[in-house]
Amino acid sequence: MPREIYVIGNWKMYKTGQEATDYINALDVAVKQSKI
Repeated sequence: MPREIYVIGNWKMYKTGQEATDYINALDVAVKQSKI
């Protein structure tokens, strides 16, 4: 799964590192839930 590429491609939408971190954390949760 090219998740890292997706994150990098969408990181520019976020103006602060905190917003980017929140986005990545939320994406990680979604990925983990989809695997269960």
